[in-house]
Amino acid sequence: MNKIACKGKYYKLSNAEILLNHINRVFKKNRNAYPYLTNDNFGSKNLIGLFHQVKAKAEEQKKSKTPNNSSFKKSSNLLFDNVLIFSRARTDFIIKKLGKKKFERLISDRIRRFGKEVQRTFGLTYFGFNFHMDEGHGHTPETDPTQIHDQSQIRNNYHAHCEFFNYDFSTGKQPLRTLDKNSGFTSSLQDIAYKHFKDLGYTRGVKKASKRKDKSTIVDYLERKEKSLKRSIEQLSNTEDKLQHGLSEPNKPLAPYPSSIEADYSPIEYDLSVLGIESLRESRPKPSPMRKRRRRRK
Repeated sequence: MNKIACKGKYYKLSNAEILLNHINRVFKKNRNAYPYLTNDNFGSKNLIGLFHQVKAKAEEQKKSKTPNNSSFKKSSNLLFDNVLIFSRARTDFIIKKLGKKKFERLISDRIRRFGKEVQRTFGLTYFGFNFHMDEGHGHTPETDPTQIHDQSQIRNNYHAHCEFFNYDFSTGKQPLRTLDKNSGFTSSLQDIAYKHFKDLGYTRGVKKASKRKDKSTIVDYLERKEKSLKRSIEQLSNTEDKLQHGLSEPNKPLAPYPSSIEADYSPIEYDLSVLGIESLRESRPKPSPMRKRRRRRK
């Protein structure tokens, strides 16, 4: 498995600041991170500072065009965090073969090229990245201090946070308003990522439409899907015709009950006659003379 994948998410101002501080390891504790590996992380050291610099420039440009509307709305998504997820097996192989320093130079160069192409293609302003080498799962240093320096027992989650500000300086618009509705946006990011990392042996992830258990081609898979949908449409059409036919003859009399129903209930009548129960009224006890006298006195 040598795949490289993309996973993006949008953030408003307050949440953006929290995320960027987490990425740069400003907090004392970071979930799923091993502190003794944090020094191996590389990339932009002050993402939150770069974020506010871009934000200030964008507001300055907005002010020059519309003086009364220079600030961004609180409800606006200002940050797009695109996470590049790297195959652990392939990454470990490259690090072992080239060493950490050369790996860092190669990856950094390709992430910057990836960010610049996304900016040219979609208008999002790229302003930095940070590659995390310290996250993963395996032993827990807090509960197993004897293994605290044994990196071989950690299954690293190699990934890079690639950061974009939601503003296009060439158009003065916020691209995410339209990109959010574009179903091909994520797929395009995957294509761009593969373009810049394929020379290192990474492969593109399989598209959702082609994730299937059999080995047939995508065309065969889609043809089967189409036939299945056609069958469902035919069944719905037949059901609708039956309903419409019933509604078109509302005064049509109902069919009589089958004679077998009366035959089935005849033994019950016979059993009641044997017990001597003629009716509920006749089976009720007659009131005594004393009760009649009491009624008359009242």
